[in-house]
Amino acid sequence: MTEKIARWVFGTATARVSGDTARFMNVTVRSGITPLKIDRDGGDLLLTVRAKQYRRLHAVKVRTHARVRLEDRRGGPFVLRRALRRPGLLLGAVLGVALYVWLSGFYWGVTIEGEAPYAQREVLAAAEDCGAYIGAPRSTFDAALASSRLQLALPKISWASMNTDGCFITLSVRTAVEKEAGPDQSGAYDVVARRAGLVKSVAAESGTVLAEVGSAVAEGQVLVSGITEVGDPYGEEPVTVTLTEAQARQRAYEKIRRMQAIYLGEDGTLLSENVTYTLEDGVVYAFSECVCEENIAEEVPISAGE
Repeated sequence: MTEKIARWVFGTATARVSGDTARFMNVTVRSGITPLKIDRDGGDLLLTVRAKQYRRLHAVKVRTHARVRLEDRRGGPFVLRRALRRPGLLLGAVLGVALYVWLSGFYWGVTIEGEAPYAQREVLAAAEDCGAYIGAPRSTFDAALASSRLQLALPKISWASMNTDGCFITLSVRTAVEKEAGPDQSGAYDVVARRAGLVKSVAAESGTVLAEVGSAVAEGQVLVSGITEVGDPYGEEPVTVTLTEAQARQRAYEKIRRMQAIYLGEDGTLLSENVTYTLEDGVVYAFSECVCEENIAEEVPISAGE
């Protein structure tokens, strides 16, 4: 492949040689001319050499009294020479390359993957507000920031990610799972025994069950505590999970996004973000510098005294 490219760049010329071809070849090689390809066409010899060496065949022709005629020429020098004879064609080629380079600096397609409780036009409109649209410049597009802003703009999705491939953007979205309405959970209560008895069954939707089935309880004894305990403080030690730096960065960024959602609330908008990471003693620290926008004005009723 490299040899073919070199031949095209420097150019090749093929000569048709008639007469004493054997003597012609001997003199050619002794003259320092390197044949690239040798073919036979009847009694004639087809000799391919580099374009710069073709003129030297004239001296060989004179010494051997052979007949030499140019059969074919190929490569960059000849293409350039023909292009220079047609300046309009050369200008068109240059403009075409420049147009291709310029167009490759923008995104020309936006597609959606996954299911979301929104119409496709709504998702595309929200993505456009986040900077993902047909014609968006590739140099200024921040996929991570746009993904975060898209998830805030569409609260009914649990995940949003923008992946880029060349001049195309793919929006991956996932529907949020909504928790079914349950009983009123306001306040915290303990379930106690009104009188002494024997526990036959326990059905608790939340809290910590303290009474075992089959045990006897006294009046006022706590059966289910309103405080939910997670884990067993006297049980086995927690299992340490080792994460790669990339996985640790992803988890740190997810925590930043949750904190952003809390601070921004329903009216806040994330305009720009710069996230940096540091690694110290095996721990990844993420720092986010954000520029946000929020309407802080509120209506206050005019008092009667005013």
